[in-house]
Amino acid sequence: MEAMSAELEALGGGDARLADAHVCCLCAPPPDGVTPTVVRRNGKVVVTDCRAPGAEDRGPRRYSIPNFLEAGSDGRDVSRCLGQNVMAWLLEGFNATIVAFGQSGTGKTRALLGSPNSLLAWILQSLFRRASVGESMTIALSLWEVFRDQVVDLIGEDQWSGRQVPCAGTGSWPPSIPLGAAGFKSVLVNSFEEALRVILMTRIRSRNWRWEARESRWVGLLNRSHAFVRVSIFGEASGRLSVLHLVDLAGSRSLSAQGPSACYSYPDTLGEEEREKRLLSKQFLAINRIISSLSQKDSNRSADYMVSGREFNITRMLAPILAGNSKVYLLATVSSDPEHFLDTVNTLRIATRAQSIKVGGQRTLQMGET
Repeated sequence: MEAMSAELEALGGGDARLADAHVCCLCAPPPDGVTPTVVRRNGKVVVTDCRAPGAEDRGPRRYSIPNFLEAGSDGRDVSRCLGQNVMAWLLEGFNATIVAFGQSGTGKTRALLGSPNSLLAWILQSLFRRASVGESMTIALSLWEVFRDQVVDLIGEDQWSGRQVPCAGTGSWPPSIPLGAAGFKSVLVNSFEEALRVILMTRIRSRNWRWEARESRWVGLLNRSHAFVRVSIFGEASGRLSVLHLVDLAGSRSLSAQGPSACYSYPDTLGEEEREKRLLSKQFLAINRIISSLSQKDSNRSADYMVSGREFNITRMLAPILAGNSKVYLLATVSSDPEHFLDTVNTLRIATRAQSIKVGGQRTLQMGET
């Protein structure tokens, strides 16, 4: 498969490609006055264990992650790290998936979805900028979340009840290609401003945002839901459909903050919050198994190679997106606070493993195109 992909590219491309995963790591700064424990040194990400006196004598952990953004970086740096590569892939007519994961409070949501400088904002602005200079394309959005194990369509029919729909969407969509994700409502957007209005309106139903009336703005909460954004791009001249999924996984809870007694609690004595934490932990383990399975997948295996994701709704959605027909991008966020050493090394271990993922991509063409 690798040889075929290389031959096609040498001949000027083709409708199939083999893509390596692209991983970027974003490091959050420690509290004021605290020495950061995560640094880049000699091309490696180096993590020092400073949790107890003499702990550093155990030796630092080293990880090979070329795209490492040190403490103080933000969404603009993430856009420079991933954005150009994502755009090039989409404009070639292939699908892409960006998954953000990491500990709560490390800037994951802000960098991916939640600020004017986020990666999503940069990609949408880039797409509409190209459309404004004559490149004919139609863009549609779908947004949904998985809270606990329940799926919530953020653009459901009742979402706009009693409100003016923020955009009508005058672009044309080819009838031979399904609009949006199966089971989720989609809206066509004609400008970056319309896309932004749709995204802001969907926060009404989100578990990850709260409207702060005094400040007249949305405030991001510690993520309790896994958030999905699907951007569908149809190139009218080429007849190609590209799909971008952005997946903001719920922030993992600090391992250092979880007491050992929780492991021995009886299920019927657990509070709602503790049950939610346990469910998230099980979901993260299942997602980790999917990433591990994909990273070990032999590129020469037959097409019937399957990645199991049947445990939860989040894995049932994520596994097929990651396992085929989409280039995988991962944004791993970590903390350089010594208190979060365990969470940091766990995230970096997953990110390192994910770099071995290879996925075949196939262009989607309008019926009748060759």
